[in-house]
Amino acid sequence: MCDFGSAEIHDDNVVMMKHPGYDIYGHWILDTVPQLLMTKYMDLPASTTFVFDNVADWMRLLLEASEIEYFRTYQCRLSEHHNLAMPSGLNNGYALAQPINTVAWNNLRLHFNHLGVKAGPSSHERLYVSRRNWGGQRGIANEDDVEQVMKEAGFTVFHPQQHSLAEQAAILENARVVVGEDGSALHSLVFTRPGARLGILMHADRMNLWHAGICDAMGHRLGYWALGQEGSQAYADIGGLRDFVSQLLAA
Repeated sequence: MCDFGSAEIHDDNVVMMKHPGYDIYGHWILDTVPQLLMTKYMDLPASTTFVFDNVADWMRLLLEASEIEYFRTYQCRLSEHHNLAMPSGLNNGYALAQPINTVAWNNLRLHFNHLGVKAGPSSHERLYVSRRNWGGQRGIANEDDVEQVMKEAGFTVFHPQQHSLAEQAAILENARVVVGEDGSALHSLVFTRPGARLGILMHADRMNLWHAGICDAMGHRLGYWALGQEGSQAYADIGGLRDFVSQLLAA
């Protein structure tokens, strides 16, 4: 039990946008951007302010793309507002393919395409999204071998963290075949024109339909390929990976 004290009372209209995974870029693509579009249909007062825990530079770009004008950070322990709204979350399997997501992601794709940012390797149609040096808990034990296989198949090894959000959108715009380890970095496939193919290197404990929902919403096709497990770390059977990539390219 604890006493939070008296609430701060505010005579304002706010939309509360705090949620788990809030500070992860891929989660904004998956969840927050469609939620922001949903608020356009909520008949909110023109002066409504969107409230966040913090607003990083890349978040500002997505807020601009979503045409959100009034926002601020707010970390008070307890507050009371004249009117407070919170849009529903939509990130559950094929629920991602519902129309609100398709509209939100196509709006986002077109917004960044119209910026005209040029960033190599934007001319490459085959991308391998590498999690090397990502700093996360997951990873592939024989990542060196995996990257070599992808290079031999004509893929450019792409490290998203080395590029700005606008540059990532420009690079992915013309990609027609994308392969990568399962994770939120692959949510950026929303920046790719319809008709692309996605190959997911799937961890045994991370079977989900999120990427299937994204591909269904955006007009892409995808295939899953299971990584092996060696102790606590995943590894790729190189012969099997070559076969998977060949099938993906021939699809």
